[in-house]
Amino acid sequence: MTLEDLWKLTRRYWILLLACACIGLALAAAYTWTRTKQYTATSQALVAAPNSSGNSSSGAAYSSGLVAQQRAATWADLATSQQVTSQVIAKEKLKLSNSELASKISATVPQDKPIITIDATANTASQAKAIANSVVNVLTTYVQKTDPNTGVAIKNTSSAALPQSPSYPKPARILPIGLLAGLVIGYLLALIQHRRDTRIRSTEDVEEHLGASVLGVIPGNRTLAAADRSLGDQKDFQTREALRQLRTNLRFVDVDHDPRSIVITSARMGEGKSTVAASLAWVLADSGDQVVLIDADLRRPTVAGIYDLDSSVGLTQVLAGTATLSDALQPTDKAGLYVLTAGQIPPNPSELLGSQRMHQLIEKLTETHRVILDAPPLLPVTDAALLSASADGAVVVVAASDTRAEHLQRAAHNLNAVGGRVLGGVLNRVNTKRINRIMYGDSQYGYGAYGTYAGEKYYGESPAKSASSTETVNGSAEQVDGSTLNGKVRDHGPRASRRRERAR
Repeated sequence: MTLEDLWKLTRRYWILLLACACIGLALAAAYTWTRTKQYTATSQALVAAPNSSGNSSSGAAYSSGLVAQQRAATWADLATSQQVTSQVIAKEKLKLSNSELASKISATVPQDKPIITIDATANTASQAKAIANSVVNVLTTYVQKTDPNTGVAIKNTSSAALPQSPSYPKPARILPIGLLAGLVIGYLLALIQHRRDTRIRSTEDVEEHLGASVLGVIPGNRTLAAADRSLGDQKDFQTREALRQLRTNLRFVDVDHDPRSIVITSARMGEGKSTVAASLAWVLADSGDQVVLIDADLRRPTVAGIYDLDSSVGLTQVLAGTATLSDALQPTDKAGLYVLTAGQIPPNPSELLGSQRMHQLIEKLTETHRVILDAPPLLPVTDAALLSASADGAVVVVAASDTRAEHLQRAAHNLNAVGGRVLGGVLNRVNTKRINRIMYGDSQYGYGAYGTYAGEKYYGESPAKSASSTETVNGSAEQVDGSTLNGKVRDHGPRASRRRERAR
């Protein structure tokens, strides 16, 4: 794992890491507060050997020093002996056994120094001090009685001072260890979660599992996803620019064979495919294209609700031959945009969408219009895959941080199995902050910066296309299925009724 991977892991799971660090710190603090405090006092005794016969030569001094060091090492072992500890217990009136007291005493001799250092530990500072001093005094007396003729003397040179703070536990040492242990556990949990979490989060993930490039990145927008959404009133600048970027990228997918019929689908339901299809049709018409949006989701149609249109007559009646195309097509508030709703829900959606009549209908419409088909999701049913075989290609909508890699792989497999062409993917509902990083130079989604623009000027919008978007339906005479749209498209729904009322 590189430092960049570690930083991404930290940024993605920072809440988990913070929680684990706090838990580790809290456990360390609890451990510190629940431990019995121990105090340690230190006293010292000097072992000295006099020069023999008053000789003060360097050789004699060295010999005396060696004797003192040897004796100090021998006598230090006596500090924890039963003879010494029993006298200390009696002197200090301790309620401890000899072995218990011996475990609280340590005697050390520094290298090249004839000094015995006694460390005594107790539950109180005063008791630790008393034990340390008592051990030195008892040891001195015991040595003088048992070994009086060695010529080596032991003297108490440093009495123990009263400890000012506990020697155990030490919060300054335990708390950082708890914090570090919590972070380590947090990173391990984050790594395990990262390995198990296969949700799509970036354009790199989409391209890896879909096998096609990302054509658009749409920010999460509550207004765009609302039931009473109005595409014409969409005021969010990021959303408008993202939809125009999707429109521009679609035109550059294959400059030699511009896709005229595009299936908009997703791996599962609820990923925003209908919203993307309706929005894409709107921005295509806004640029001057003649567009027909077909609600080919014959199981859960939603386009009629998005555009507030009548859904009693639509695609199913046209395919069944009970209605003509000119009667089923409905105009919208956007000039150049027509909608073919789903119509009545049939018992055999897959057979209708995979029929030769559907193929011929798409071919006929693409002669004069750009066709956008809102198709069902790929995994539950085969409708979208069948449609993609009749269209120029399919665009797969992926919900950021929701769609899983295995779902996207299976969706791509279903399209490839019928010979469908995957034009690309759309990463939908991306966090707005991540979109901001795209706009200002972060290329993690593959687009880089938008560049410099003033106010809210249209990105990539040419004056000619802006002017062409003002064309009205009455000014066009495009042929569809042998009949003109001029004056022959039925008006449906509340919006159409209001237009007819204003015309009167």
